[in-house]
Amino acid sequence: KETDLPEASCQKLPSEWHGVVMDDMDWLGQYTHLDGNVYEYEIKAIKDAGFNFIGFNLDFNWLQDYWLFGDKAKTFADYVDTGDKGKLSLERLEQLDQILAWCMKYDIHLNLRCTGVGYFDNSHNQNVAMRSGTGPAKKLAKLWQAIAVRYTDIPNAYLSFTVLSNPVFSYADSVQEPSIKAIQEASPDRCLMVEVGNWTNKKPENLAKLGVALSYRVGEPYAA
Repeated sequence: KETDLPEASCQKLPSEWHGVVMDDMDWLGQYTHLDGNVYEYEIKAIKDAGFNFIGFNLDFNWLQDYWLFGDKAKTFADYVDTGDKGKLSLERLEQLDQILAWCMKYDIHLNLRCTGVGYFDNSHNQNVAMRSGTGPAKKLAKLWQAIAVRYTDIPNAYLSFTVLSNPVFSYADSVQEPSIKAIQEASPDRCLMVEVGNWTNKKPENLAKLGVALSYRVGEPYAA
């Protein structure tokens, strides 16, 4: 349908974007909605408040048929060797589809922001292991590529990706590069961002050379 949303690209992020960050279904299930769902009235309320952008934080654990990381699995490898290894949940993907459809209905741009696999924090072994750009970093890239393939026909006016939200590593080039390349392989023109700032990705030159947009952020979310 016709939309008044601005076009977006890696070369030019729209100055007309103004909006909010929304936490994912896991957080909603713990603190807001017991069923962990997002509802249409919430998307409409954001539009009615005058916003046209939602930064949607999503732990990629949530996309799978089981949790890669939890109380019963203290390391990444302990859990991915189960029989469900690598499977995505169609139900959860369709929930994400619905959120995107509501955003499109109300002319809101959805920026899908990956918070990692089990939250991108040093306390999780699989995230620490991503530093080398191998192992878990490649698994995250496969998850991103699946999302990129699913939404390849959605225009950039409606959808963009932030590879990692709040990465606490100051040298996250090797962590994010596999995901960037995987997304670009599936959807070369997707509007794709990486967060840089005074505490993360302090030397973003290598990421910029990959053709992604740089999203500057001030502050340190995990600081005491």
